[in-house]
Amino acid sequence: MRRLGYDVTAVGKLTDGDQTIINLIRAGRANLVVNTVTGGRPVLQDGFEIRRAAAEHQVPCLTSLDTVGALLESMTGGSDYSVRSLPAYRTGDAALPPAVAAPDVPAAVATHPFAQSGEGPRDTNGQLQG
Repeated sequence: MRRLGYDVTAVGKLTDGDQTIINLIRAGRANLVVNTVTGGRPVLQDGFEIRRAAAEHQVPCLTSLDTVGALLESMTGGSDYSVRSLPAYRTGDAALPPAVAAPDVPAAVATHPFAQSGEGPRDTNGQLQG
């Protein structure tokens, strides 16, 4: 990651008394956490605490070096990727076309459940709004 120009901070284990990773996450100074499991109960407890802190502060946490490699490859344009449904992947069909919102309607509204039901949002008393 460093060779690609990313600012990386390596920290010690929680079981060794190093709280740096938790402090960085809580201070909002971590954009991504890479925490791999090496085995043993104390290490598993470390991983739980790190993942919990990351989740509570909405910081992505990767637990596999394969995932880190795939992320870096996708960020550096190392391969062409396409998005397909699982059935299309299994049968070898081509990639799905990009999603298109209804004309003049924001995508968030076009895909909202109310837009499909024909109803609409309700106020706190259960009455239809608008």
